[in-house]
Amino acid sequence: SLTQFGPLPTIPVTNPFIPAEVAAAIAAANSDADPTNDIDSISGRRRQNDVFDRSNQVERQTWRVAAGLRGDVGRFKWEGSFVYGHLNDFNSSQDIDNNRYRNALNAVRVGPGNVLGVDIVCSDAAARAEGCIPLNLFGYNTADPRAASYVQAVVPKSEEVTNEQYVVNATISGPLFALPGGDVGIAAGVEYRRESTFNDLDILTNTGGNSGNLIPDLSGKFDVWEVFGEVNVPLLSERPFFEYLGLIGAARYSDYSTIGGVFSWNAGAEWAPTPDIRIRGMYAVANRAPNISELFSAPSETFEAVNDPCNGTTANNDLGGLGATCRAIPGVAAAIAADGTFDYTLADLQGINGFVGGNQNLQEETAKTITIGAVITPSFVRGLSLTVDYYDIKIDGAIATLGRNNSIQRCLETNLPVFCDNVIRDANTGFITTVNGQLLNVAGLQNRGVDVGLRYRTAVGLTENDSFSFSGNYTYLIDAKTQTDPTEEAVDSAGTFGRTFSTHTFTVRGTYEVDAVRLSWQTNFLSGGDYVRDFVNADPGVVALNRISDYATHDAQLGFDVGEEMTFFLNVDNVFDKKPQYLPGAQFGTPTGLETAADFDVIGRRFTAGARVRF
Repeated sequence: SLTQFGPLPTIPVTNPFIPAEVAAAIAAANSDADPTNDIDSISGRRRQNDVFDRSNQVERQTWRVAAGLRGDVGRFKWEGSFVYGHLNDFNSSQDIDNNRYRNALNAVRVGPGNVLGVDIVCSDAAARAEGCIPLNLFGYNTADPRAASYVQAVVPKSEEVTNEQYVVNATISGPLFALPGGDVGIAAGVEYRRESTFNDLDILTNTGGNSGNLIPDLSGKFDVWEVFGEVNVPLLSERPFFEYLGLIGAARYSDYSTIGGVFSWNAGAEWAPTPDIRIRGMYAVANRAPNISELFSAPSETFEAVNDPCNGTTANNDLGGLGATCRAIPGVAAAIAADGTFDYTLADLQGINGFVGGNQNLQEETAKTITIGAVITPSFVRGLSLTVDYYDIKIDGAIATLGRNNSIQRCLETNLPVFCDNVIRDANTGFITTVNGQLLNVAGLQNRGVDVGLRYRTAVGLTENDSFSFSGNYTYLIDAKTQTDPTEEAVDSAGTFGRTFSTHTFTVRGTYEVDAVRLSWQTNFLSGGDYVRDFVNADPGVVALNRISDYATHDAQLGFDVGEEMTFFLNVDNVFDKKPQYLPGAQFGTPTGLETAADFDVIGRRFTAGARVRF
């Protein structure tokens, strides 16, 4: 657990646990006749393993009831069903109480020794009366068990989620009439669905009274009526250059209690000139309604790391063209005049909070998709299958916040209220203190690329019953454009690093099998690139970290079957123990407990052994 004691409770300079060299630096700063650098408290971040246990208690109950009827009417088949689902998930863990934490850090020396509660005591008399013992956070495993017990929250940090869903569905399907390629098939139906969610958080989380962010409870529900239909039209089959030719189409109208009516549809065609190749294409218009969380979440606090491009501003540096704009901020100018540089401390950056919440005025997202591809199964290479698909996906009205880092950057570039209203700077220091965001239908997305899949299986011949199989999936990303607000140009992140943005990604797996024994090797690859597009930082060393090299990991698996009921396996993931790249959270917005990105394997080489039993 990593707990921040700034802007959570800070440590007063009178704290007797402050190391001598730190205390000397504080005394020097406070006695140099310069009041601008006086220090009355210190802040930072520290793992709290000796203060409280972050082990979780999890209880989950899930149950589902389904009932249905089916039958025939002439050539048509019909089905009707009812489904009820219920989920209750309870999760709890230890945490601190901020008020008690603050009391325990506000310690003073009253005696010559070092006995806690006698020579070193909590400053507040009322806190002492309720059992406060001073908490020493300097060093490893320095927290006294009595102090740890005092600061632990009486109310555990907890979340109880209750989800309910009701679904009533009726469909009918069958052939209408025959064409040269076969029967024209249709399917049609109606559906009613009702969903509700209630997330009940503990009172300290609701009020920001523990180490986490302030998060309100969530309660919301919606229902929807839908009518839908599909058609399959086989025009030709088993004719020269027309092994198969057909059309497909589908449509769905949905009436939501939250956003009203939306219409989705698709149309496509398939042509197989020979049995070895099938060409396919489709155009689709799809809609996604905002979910309960997006609609009904109250503003909740976040401390996700952000980067101020003004960090490191001097009297004459450029900062990617933003230097003059940064120097025009009074607090930045004052810092440069006093110290020569406008600099955040790590604690300053990590203390920037914000509130992000739902919006009941959200509307649906609309996606328009074009896919064109082919499936090749050459008869002259038995066991081989190749698929190649081009895709172009455009989403309008995508649900997103403006992005906390984007709001900061675009406020400096444009000075528009749509961005600057989200960014709050301290009028005296110039430091950003808060960056807010609300979900809006503001984003536009476009992804274009090519997916390739390859499958092959053949006998090897080393033994009587051996075989080798190979599978691979490759994606070439052409565009990954995001327009976070209609006032700005779309930003293309294709070619930056990550599972979503790397130009080249692939996973390949080879398996050699003999009777009941299998040996597999898998390689996972992401091509390199910048982690953040157009990254700006005054420190060249930090800028250098932004460049990521090609990244690959390798996994191995040995498995063998015992009859048809049991399989034993041994896995080695990340065989060569490939390390993730260091990406400090304060500059790159990565998880502060990891200081790297989730696109990397953050665990390292690991072994897993087990058995699967089939009943």
